[in-house]
Order: sequence, then structure tokens, then C-alpha cells
Amino acid sequence: MVATTSLPESSIFDQSLTGVKIMWGLHHPYQTIIGKSVESQVLWKSVKCVLWFPDFEIYGYGKNLEGQRSFVKNFFEYLAIRLLGDELSEVPLILTMNNLRFSQLQVEKLGRSSFFFLSGSFPFDEQSFGKLSDAIPTKNPMVVSKPISYVFRIYPPADVASDDFQAEIQKCLSDVQ
Repeated sequence: MVATTSLPESSIFDQSLTGVKIMWGLHHPYQTIIGKSVESQVLWKSVKCVLWFPDFEIYGYGKNLEGQRSFVKNFFEYLAIRLLGDELSEVPLILTMNNLRFSQLQVEKLGRSSFFFLSGSFPFDEQSFGKLSDAIPTKNPMVVSKPISYVFRIYPPADVASDDFQAEIQKCLSDVQ
């Protein structure tokens, strides 16, 4: 298992994390997804599932909805390039965030613009996995604010010749790296 964090190295020590490769000091998802440095590179061919818990406060977006929307859109774009470039379309993305924020940001629409389609969702179990920092207070008692895990799958475009498409994506990846 590989975990990334924006925290500085050695700021967390938990014996239950043995066997987990922690990549420290990565402040933006692109540093992991399309990383240039050796320290931030993931062996993508061995990845079976991507879990993402975006923390908009850490990245400085706070209440800036346009910034949050752009951040999520960029994440989908970078991950699409990586998964399509490495022919990993079977790898699901599980995005966990507050249900109200998911709706406000129109995350499903942002995902579709990068070939990601919502295939399911389920409540995030805070009892088992800890409290999610993404909370949105609500004034309306009829509106429930809670963390949800959303499962996305990528479906490559069918109208593009696969060899040409694959070569173009690989070129983009090598240009960045």
C-alpha cells in the first residue's frame, strides 16, 4: 500500500502502518500521479485501487468553490492521463468527501469530462476509519451533511483509434516526466 501526505516526514508514527510506503511532503496530487522526482513515483502497474480524500483547507481553497472545483477537475485530468497512459482502465477511484460538497462542486460532471463515470456510492464509516475532516455545517435540519465514498471508473473514449491514442498519452506522460 502507498499513502501520500502533505505532512513533513516523521510527523506520524503508528506501528499499524508497517508495510505502508508513505510519501511525505506531497502537497498536490499531480506530484504523485505524474511525479518527476524519484521520491514521488508510484509503481502504477501494481496499483489496484486509488483512494482520494481531498482536504481543501490544506490546499488553501477553504470556502473558494471555484478553486475547489478546479482542484478536483485537475485531479481527474491527471489521473485520466496516468490510467489511460498505463492502460489501467480497470483501476477504480474511490473519492471520499462530504455529500453536500460533492453536489456543490458537481463532481460527477467534472469526472465525466475526463472519462470517469460514477458507478456507485456508499456511506463512509467514520467509526471504523476515523472522522473525515471534510464537514459542511447546514442550517436546514432537513439536509443531511455526511461523508460518502463515491466509486468512479474510467472508460476510454471509443471513437479514438487505440494505438494512436495510447501513443499520444504516452508522449504526454514522457514530456511531463
